[in-house]
Parts: sequence; structure tokens; C-alpha cells
Amino acid sequence: SLRRVLMDLVIELRCGGDNDGSREAATKLIIVFLRVEALQRLVRPFISSIIDALPLVNVAPRLMSVSLEALGELANVAHSSLNPWLRQLVPHILENIQDQNSSKQRVSLSTLGKIAFGTGYV
Repeated sequence: SLRRVLMDLVIELRCGGDNDGSREAATKLIIVFLRVEALQRLVRPFISSIIDALPLVNVAPRLMSVSLEALGELANVAHSSLNPWLRQLVPHILENIQDQNSSKQRVSLSTLGKIAFGTGYV
């Protein structure tokens, strides 16, 4: 079932070890779940697990960008359900906005906008 696939993706993010390639692939698949409207209802019960599993600290720039993109898509689905994690998430986003990597800056700014809009802070 699709619910099992989503659970497996979250487990891969949490326990995937140091293999950034598999973590990046799992994060990209979660983005697919978040973007497909028919699958969004499957995601809602996993919001906490997805946020806790996203690699947002001490990872390669590419994996960070994909994780931030997933976070932005999650904001589109979760809306105000993200409020409990804002204090945890916003510092990571702001840190990446200040990064020299323009791709990370662009994704971070987009993610911050999606979170602000989704949670009603705009």
C-alpha cells in the first residue's frame, strides 16, 4: 500500500546511514507524495515523522536543498499543522538563506515563503 511506501521512506531517511544518495532519493519521493493531491491525505498523519526525519543539519548542499524543498512542499499540505515546529525549522532555513550557495539560498527563500503562507504568518 502507499501508506507502507511512505513509512518506508521515512525509515530510510531516519536510518539510511551516511549514504546521502539514498537519503536524497527518499526525500525526493516524499516530495512526490506531497505534490500529488490524491496522496496528500496519506501524508498528514506522518507530518511529525517527516519533519524529524528530514536531514537539515550537517549534510551535503544538494541533500540540504532537497530537504528544504520537501519542507516547503510539506508546508503546502500541512498549513498551520507546522506551527509546533517553526522554532525548530526557521533557524535552519535562515542559516541556508545566508549560505554562499545560490541554489540553497533560492530553495531556502522559497521554503520560508511557503511556510509563512501556509501557517498564516503572511
